Amino acid sequence: MIIHISRSTFDTWPSGKGGGPYEKTLAAARKGGARCTDNAGGMALYCADTLQTVVGAVSPQLVWEGAQRRGMSAADLVSLCTKDVIAVCDLPWVTG
Repeated sequence: MIIHISRSTFDTWPSGKGGGPYEKTLAAARKGGARCTDNAGGMALYCADTLQTVVGAVSPQLVWEGAQRRGMSAADLVSLCTKDVIAVCDLPWVTG
């Protein structure tokens, strides 16, 4: 059995409503494009489109939320992904 999950369904995981901060930021960034978005939007695009290729099996939303809580810029996250994959995997556990 093959189950097809569309990209739009996956982008709203796990809420299924697309109403959280990550989903709203990602939707706005996709609508405006990478050149016309703020830091949070650029980071959301990176997390949604590139992060799993570079780092592996991590949740784009949880990594984005942890990086936002830590006050990281999109450039900081990209740099961390190339230098310390384990630290990226720890971002979902950042509490504040």
